[in-house]
Parts: sequence; C-alpha cells; structure tokens
Amino acid sequence: MPKLKDPEIQREITARVINAIERLIDLGLVKNQMAFCKQSGYKEANLSKIMNGERFSPLMLVHFLSFSFNISPEWLILGKGPVFNLQKKE
Repeated sequence: MPKLKDPEIQREITARVINAIERLIDLGLVKNQMAFCKQSGYKEANLSKIMNGERFSPLMLVHFLSFSFNISPEWLILGKGPVFNLQKKE
C-alpha cells in the first residue's frame, strides 16, 4: 500500500498534470502557460517550477483541470482511464 506522501506518487501525478496542461495548449484550449495561470489564478513562477520538475503539483491544479477542462480526476490521480471525461457535466 502506498504511503500518504510517497514522492514517487507525487512525481507521477505531477507528470500527468504537466501532460494535461501541455495537451490543453496543443489542442488550443489554452494559448500558453501564462494564459493558463491567468485562467486558474495560479502564479506563473510556481507553474514554471512544476513544469521544470522543481515542485510537485498541488491538489488545486488537479481540481481546476477537472472542473474547468473536464479532464478525468481518475486519470490525473491514478493514471487510469481516458484523459478527458467524456460524460456530460451536470
């Protein structure tokens, strides 16, 4: 059973958050990292540290990606299922 603050799990989740942000940019849903920060309210300097592997992603980015872009929280946290949640929001 994984430990609560297992750095490997935190690295894996952070890698998926980075992947999700890069996909949003590639798909044109977000113009760039600066636009993502403006939309999310997250500081550019902190996102830069995440994108460069200097910091782990906080839960608030998982929450924002899930609710704002319909990215599957199950994929972000566990790496299972499709990236985008194809079910309609209620």
